[in-house]
Amino acid sequence: MTTSARPPAPKGCTAFWSACRPSAGGWRCPPCSWGDFNAEPGAPELAALQKDGCALRDAAVAVPLTFHGYGLGCEPQQKIDYLFTSPELRVLACRAWTDEENGVYLSDHYPLCAELAL
Repeated sequence: MTTSARPPAPKGCTAFWSACRPSAGGWRCPPCSWGDFNAEPGAPELAALQKDGCALRDAAVAVPLTFHGYGLGCEPQQKIDYLFTSPELRVLACRAWTDEENGVYLSDHYPLCAELAL
């Protein structure tokens, strides 16, 4: 569903949600979708994860920036990475790993890390 080349298609988000939708017996599993969505907060691609009965939320909502382009200033710095989780999962902690040593970063995106509980 996610790609590093372009935003995910709304149909892909809808298909993901349909596969996770609860049956009469409950969830098959608490759904999560994490990664580089290449979409800024409020983008239509992300709205598909929060409509038609879908209640996925961004566990990293408090993280304002995930893409930094290795700190070179060549691209706009923005939030385009997300940790979408179902309401059944409680977010105990979430942060971006902003580690950098002598100008060397882990990635051009800050990795996100969350501690979740059922």
